[in-house]
Amino acid sequence: MKQNKARRLTEHLDEKYVLMAAYPEAVFRKHRHGLLMKRILIVAACVAILAVGMVAVLLPALRSDPGVATDPPETQSPLSPDADWVEDPTIVKVQRLSASRGFDEGDGYTLPDPSVSVDAVRAIMGERLILLRFTCRDGETITVTPSADGALVEALQQELNGRPYWHIAKSNESGYEMANEFLNVNSKEELARLGQSVTLTEDTVLLWQYPCYPRACVQDNFVDFTITDSEGSIKGGGSIYIGGLDLTTVSENKTYYSASRGPSNVNLNAAYRPVLLGAYRYAEGTEVDAETHAQKLSALREKAAQARAHLFDDLSDDDFRLSYRVLLYKYGTDMKPGISVTTLHADPAYDRYAVVTAGKEQKQFFLYDGTCQPITEWEIYTADEYGYTVTGKLTLADGTVVMVDINDPERMYEIILPNE
Repeated sequence: MKQNKARRLTEHLDEKYVLMAAYPEAVFRKHRHGLLMKRILIVAACVAILAVGMVAVLLPALRSDPGVATDPPETQSPLSPDADWVEDPTIVKVQRLSASRGFDEGDGYTLPDPSVSVDAVRAIMGERLILLRFTCRDGETITVTPSADGALVEALQQELNGRPYWHIAKSNESGYEMANEFLNVNSKEELARLGQSVTLTEDTVLLWQYPCYPRACVQDNFVDFTITDSEGSIKGGGSIYIGGLDLTTVSENKTYYSASRGPSNVNLNAAYRPVLLGAYRYAEGTEVDAETHAQKLSALREKAAQARAHLFDDLSDDDFRLSYRVLLYKYGTDMKPGISVTTLHADPAYDRYAVVTAGKEQKQFFLYDGTCQPITEWEIYTADEYGYTVTGKLTLADGTVVMVDINDPERMYEIILPNE
């Protein structure tokens, strides 16, 4: 801008006066008049002053491009508000394990959040286990805290018949029990686990659980975690959102059941799904007090509404629960005094479809696609050595046909509706 201003000033000078200042001897030979001499000297002085000003303006511009920093500044600028809060996905991995076949090949139902993997696992029919895999660095401690309506327990993995199997240590006696997604709150000790923090100093897998009360689910649950070093300084942390869906809102059956009322202790009131809101570390040398860290976690939890937006768009993974709710609602009187739930094959992993045998008359029902119907005819085409169906045909009360082929993992059950 200064350069342009200097240029405009020189343009306003009469060209002849500039020439006179540059070549005064030539002018003096033609003009001897004293008044003219004074004018020339004044113009020369003006041109000299302008020349000095232009040099002062142009030299800094010639030294460097004002848009490029050629030398680093002596002092670094202060960190931006989030520059000290660096994402670290290695801290925790979130999994929602299902017993449904095909998930370990990447087929079938998947959660809409890419931070959560959905894997196959051997579990109680209808179970959906939420596992949090924490990785600890040497000398660091991770404190994990669930919301008041959630509990955490260490989960251990074994293999059974070639499939992963998860179990947990029993709380009041030696031995192990199969991992359940819900917490049996039959004692004060178990109740005390709700909302209780867990401290980790080595790599650990935690199972998130919810109480099996006959009530509506808790819609918004969180699991916060904080990383500290050996001196107690805060080094990072994050938050996991676990959204709950009240299944009475998507079912004709508005009754809330306790876990003991459901098949194989599966809770029929809710479906829970997790989303990792973020896992972060503070930049090296950053000192953070507890209040500032709490504000960071609070800001992460504000992302829960966005994370939940499409979490329950697809409920096919919970068809077993929804089917069983329909069964209890429509055929509850036919199921007394007892029931048994089975699949049509040796591998109980494909639990979105099942057969229920109930009552003194041993009535049979087929659960599928979030509903169920009585089986009116069962044809066995081929059977195994124990007489169980390998291939066959089931006819349901409304004319729906179920073609069975347990040797076909991609299409073990083919549902053919009456109008097809």
